[in-house]
Amino acid sequence: MKIMFLLRFFPIYGGGEDVTLRLSEGFLQQGYEVFVGYLWDKGWEKIELNNRIKCIKLTDAECVNGEGIKKSSYREISCKLEDVIENEHISCIINQWLPPKMVFKANKGRAKIITCRHAAIYINSFKWNVMRKLCGGLFDIVLRYYYRDNLIYSDKWILLSKVFQEQVSEIYNGKYDEKIGYINNPCKYNSIKKFDVEKKEKQILFVGRLYDAKRVDMLIDIWQKVLECNTAQGWEFIIVGDGVDRNKLENYVYDKSITNVKFEGYCDPKEYYEKASIYVTASETEGYGMSIIEAMAFGCVPVVMNTYESLAEIINDQIGFAINNDSVKDFVEAIIILMSDNVKRQHMAEQCINKADNYNLKYIVEQWQREFNKMEID
Repeated sequence: MKIMFLLRFFPIYGGGEDVTLRLSEGFLQQGYEVFVGYLWDKGWEKIELNNRIKCIKLTDAECVNGEGIKKSSYREISCKLEDVIENEHISCIINQWLPPKMVFKANKGRAKIITCRHAAIYINSFKWNVMRKLCGGLFDIVLRYYYRDNLIYSDKWILLSKVFQEQVSEIYNGKYDEKIGYINNPCKYNSIKKFDVEKKEKQILFVGRLYDAKRVDMLIDIWQKVLECNTAQGWEFIIVGDGVDRNKLENYVYDKSITNVKFEGYCDPKEYYEKASIYVTASETEGYGMSIIEAMAFGCVPVVMNTYESLAEIINDQIGFAINNDSVKDFVEAIIILMSDNVKRQHMAEQCINKADNYNLKYIVEQWQREFNKMEID
């Protein structure tokens, strides 16, 4: 079988790219041929790519506002994509980002098209929440129009969680149920099998892109309040990642004289997961929060703002803390509990490791294979 992923950036940008690399390795292990069609280069200097992954750049045009396609580039991209599908005899297209209608037209019925969504169905953001409030009961009709291309121009629409699948089914009154499925993303790391909390360091960790939706400024404010507690002595807050807000956040820490904060930039977070005891995130919205699962695989106990529906599939009260109503007070208290109680933290860390094993690559690839079989993809 020949599988082609479609992305905007490659090989590194965000979660979609990371998942593509992980799934590509899993598919190669199963004997599939893997192609990646992408629009713009990003991060080649930071990764050693498996040379069995065949990468094809679909445009020479620049992106609009850092992430969009110029309308004048649509024809170029579509023609290049059509040539690749035809000449390489692609069996299955896994569309991670390109407009579904464009992919459908370029495909001309040759390959099966699976469109993926790496975000929630009801996005928790200021813009979406205002629209939802203004539209009231009509909001689902708006969403019906917003999402329809994913269903009309795809053989399958794969979401990240069961709750998202149920929401789409409700929005369309069951009309497209046969086209809707869900598969969790694979964890980048295998869960550690032996764990000793004593080997963990007094570190609280965040990993992710530094931009407004991640609300790292809120985490910094939370850390400042944690520092007021004697239990925080000797602890530090580590921030791994880069993005448009990095300079602003570093200046914020400096201007407020907040101590024991380290910005590590973009790098493989594995060594930080290995050392950290607690993992924190306060994202405005997420699709499935894979960095939480990565951290859990190394026994980092998560404290997370409960801002998206799929979080309930990842965290329960045996595994970590899901903080409701954006309560900074409750977030601070959860961190202090974990700092001060090694026994509780070790118990929760062990449960984290067990749960993270549900997201191993082998298991996720098996789910994809079942989907391929149902779609009769050869």
